[in-house]
Amino acid sequence: MVSRGQISFPSALRFTSRFINQVANFWAPQQAFFEINLYNLPKNTQRALILYTPAAISYFLNKRLDQFNNFSYHSMYWETTEMINLLNKSGYIVDYVDHLNPPKINWQKYDLVIENWCHLMNAPKIAGQTRVYYATSCHWLYQNQAELSRISQFANRNNFFVPAERQLPFNTSDSIDGFMTYFGNAHQLSSGYAKTTKKIPLNISSVYVPPSLPPKNKTASTHFIWMGGGGLVHKGLDLAVEAFSKIPHATLHVIGGYSSEALFADWLKKQTKKYDNIVLHGYLNVTSVTFAKIASQAVGVVYPSCAEGGPGSVAQLLHFGLIPIVTKSANVRAERLGYVTENQQDKQIIDFIIKNVEKVMAMSQPKLVATSMEIKEYARVNHTRQSYSQSFQHLLEIINK
Repeated sequence: MVSRGQISFPSALRFTSRFINQVANFWAPQQAFFEINLYNLPKNTQRALILYTPAAISYFLNKRLDQFNNFSYHSMYWETTEMINLLNKSGYIVDYVDHLNPPKINWQKYDLVIENWCHLMNAPKIAGQTRVYYATSCHWLYQNQAELSRISQFANRNNFFVPAERQLPFNTSDSIDGFMTYFGNAHQLSSGYAKTTKKIPLNISSVYVPPSLPPKNKTASTHFIWMGGGGLVHKGLDLAVEAFSKIPHATLHVIGGYSSEALFADWLKKQTKKYDNIVLHGYLNVTSVTFAKIASQAVGVVYPSCAEGGPGSVAQLLHFGLIPIVTKSANVRAERLGYVTENQQDKQIIDFIIKNVEKVMAMSQPKLVATSMEIKEYARVNHTRQSYSQSFQHLLEIINK
């Protein structure tokens, strides 16, 4: 029996271990975080390992999420913290490591492994261990070939090549004996993923859900948005720009960073000097007044990507009631509420964009309002932090049956 003011030797070790881990987690270079929630759970509880992007984790662990500025850049940052939160609530002690630079892993210690990269394919099989491949893209071979094809088509039209920005490594982690999650649709699953793995859909969260917005009106019907991250040819920005160069009575707002892709950026700036209806905004905080003003005054999102795992940028813009004009390979779940093409040839995609931009601009006011409202409702149900949490919790319930 331990008297007041004393502590048992095992408890002292656990306290020391806790302190060391807290210090290590605070000072870690955002790569590895161990034994998260160890001292709020029973001693012999289950353990989970996550291999994914660690950028927001130190802020989460130190209760400083309000200081993490990149939340407005991508929905995955909040989602990574919610994964830990829900795993802890489900009774797991969590280790979280950088999927691009993991330490040596003792696979034996984990009851559950969730990974976004290609480490599971080389991990030893552990009896009783549940494994989840957390897919955020198309199959690696499909994506690599699709991007290279787009680069080739861009070069044929413009007489110069741009570098490949979105190539993925060889990966067979999707064929593990376990589960695979995905953010896209059936087309994403058909891109080459193993058919034997149990597929569980997750809902993309959105960084920002705007307050109640007024109905769209005809003054918005000439404004459209392309919004995306790196890999600008991969994501079809060139095709959107070339399409709008032939629709001078429509305006394309380009939102996203492009300076890091120097060759493409030079081409893009030359295009915008020639065409006043193509406006470069650069990166915008999606919670800002500036972004809200542009999105509220637009009517459609143009996103002709060659390979996506369910684009968060489109999910975000759906909250503003923007009608999707997308490729099938963008794997937008809400594609049925807009216009979609299965074509992957540049000239046909450009023609598809032109045709459907014109169609949206010709919509009657009642149809425009009704379509926009249906899209906003779809986003409210499927693309919020709450909907992501519910879908991830559903995954854990399936795993723990």
